Amino acid sequence: MTDNELLLSITGIIDKRVTKLEEKIDRLDDRVRRVETKLNDVETRLYGVESEMSSLKQKVTNLELTNENIIIPRLQNIESCYTSTSKRYMKETDRIDQMQDDVDLLKIVVQEHSIKLQTIV
Repeated sequence: MTDNELLLSITGIIDKRVTKLEEKIDRLDDRVRRVETKLNDVETRLYGVESEMSSLKQKVTNLELTNENIIIPRLQNIESCYTSTSKRYMKETDRIDQMQDDVDLLKIVVQEHSIKLQTIV
């Protein structure tokens, strides 16, 4: 084999290998483009999530402020009214029972007097 034939053979082998490398690089470029596209999609979604998170954060802050400044004070007021009313009723329970006994006795007396009055007339 002559030097030229040897060089041609080597060149052919190198050309095949370079061609294979170029094909692999092209496939890698395609993969990198697909990954970049997917990353761009993820980045777009992430911006949307960040926006929603910001909105949710504001809503939670508003709820916390509403609870702290409106709901809790009102609940405390309701509780204090209920507690004082409950205590008053508890104190008057015996008195109410006694009044019921008195009313029952009054009914009996009125019935007896009614009967007596009917016999007199």
